Amino acid sequence: MMNIFKEIISAWRGNKFNVATQNDFNRMMSETKKMLNLVMLYVFKNKKTPDMEERLYQEDIFVNKFERKIRKRLVEHLAITHQVDIGMTLVMMSITKDAERIGDYCKNIFQCFNLLKGKFTPKNKYYKPLKEIGMKILPLNEKTTRAFKKFDGKIASDIIDDGYKLERKCDELVADITRSKLSANEAVVMAMTARFFKRIIAHMCNIASSIVYPVHKIDFFPKHRDSVHLKAKTGKKKAGC
Repeated sequence: MMNIFKEIISAWRGNKFNVATQNDFNRMMSETKKMLNLVMLYVFKNKKTPDMEERLYQEDIFVNKFERKIRKRLVEHLAITHQVDIGMTLVMMSITKDAERIGDYCKNIFQCFNLLKGKFTPKNKYYKPLKEIGMKILPLNEKTTRAFKKFDGKIASDIIDDGYKLERKCDELVADITRSKLSANEAVVMAMTARFFKRIIAHMCNIASSIVYPVHKIDFFPKHRDSVHLKAKTGKKKAGC
């Protein structure tokens, strides 16, 4: 399958404009990692420093600024040069939005757990399953950053496979919460957190998809997901995928 991202990346290497754009995106991902670490410490270890909220919001502002910086650079580049790689421009526009949304969901999770006022403990029925998912999000974020830096298709494919499985666990968790006897406020926070986890994972998969899929299939790869689902159920990979 033709991969526009992989084929044109060689033309980007060594070009100051393109290197700067890649570096800015890597900075965005680095900041989302910091935000994820802060949120996981707060949610699962109840470690909230006096300046945590301010730090989280500052990191989010930083991510947003870099998204705007990248978009501005891409638009200006389109306007002033005839040697424009439209495919790469579209890819970068798409995945910078994915990185920005990861930061937003970190902030949303923090806001949710503020409503529980530290009452989320290992005694909660959903503490363990949420933590199992949350602790897998951190290395997935690191793998996503590494895959983009190296333009590594193998790592990217692994991210999509692992991410799809984690997304299904999030869906199962939400369904279970709807049948639970939790208080209304606990149920809302648990379900929203599971959903926010799913969205964070999905945005990482979207970024990974830009490395292994052509532009028109970034963010949308139903055949791949069907094959993963079938393989998980039957132990066999779907023919033709």
